[in-house]
Amino acid sequence: MFSTRKLFRVWSGESNEGVRRDRYDYPRSHLVFCVVSVIVMSFAAFVLTG
Repeated sequence: MFSTRKLFRVWSGESNEGVRRDRYDYPRSHLVFCVVSVIVMSFAAFVLTG
């Protein structure tokens, strides 16, 4: 989540100024990191429970 800290700070600043968005665009690298970490942790949980 640290890689998205800058985005969240910008979006929260816009929200405080009254800017409302219907959709927030995440960079592709952040989405890939999230998907990979979920897959790795799911695999680790499967291995550790077996």
